[in-house]
Amino acid sequence: MKKIISIAAAALMLLAGTEAYAQIYVGGSAGFANTTVKVGENSASGTTFKILPEIGFQLNDKMAVGAQIGYMNGPGALGSFDPNDIKGLISGIGDAVCGAASSKDVLGYQFGAFRIAPYFRYTFYSNNLIELFADATIAYTNALAKSYDEDDQVWQDRGACGIFEAGIKPGFKVKVSDNFQLVGRLGSLGYQNLKVKDQEMSASRFGLDVDGSNILFGFIYTL
Repeated sequence: MKKIISIAAAALMLLAGTEAYAQIYVGGSAGFANTTVKVGENSASGTTFKILPEIGFQLNDKMAVGAQIGYMNGPGALGSFDPNDIKGLISGIGDAVCGAASSKDVLGYQFGAFRIAPYFRYTFYSNNLIELFADATIAYTNALAKSYDEDDQVWQDRGACGIFEAGIKPGFKVKVSDNFQLVGRLGSLGYQNLKVKDQEMSASRFGLDVDGSNILFGFIYTL
């Protein structure tokens, strides 16, 4: 009981210490990339875009909490997982979820995804112009794959994937004014797990991921 009271008292002291400083900020980030996959003599390319609005609370000059919620479209909607890797994962089942019948069709699929990514941010360097930070993020992405039926001339659902992510995302902020900052996030280091829904199939990876589909630029405005 004494331990619970002590923890509660410490939490109240922390809130009291940050109450006078706490600031709300809003903003958003966007990403754009072109991906090309080659398998033997076959190749295909696809374009990814991401639009991720953001809201957060600056607790003090070092710490903040916030969340990104938004939409992604294209092969980069699968995060660090290559669409062709997912096709290989389920090739034993045939033309099913998040894959295609032949390698040249992998990026012919349309991937759309909804993503929510809460984070805790720690700023480890700052001056009058720039800040360097790291976001500890836990995110979930729900991705849906579609393909175009040439015979019926309609888009058909191919299935869905759920992607869980936990990791560190480094970034920077450039001060434009007292209330307005430009923000960049450059890749991630951590764990991702992809599960094909309604199928007993999953894939996971751990490591550093920095490429064009995992770089975001945006802004935040302090209210």
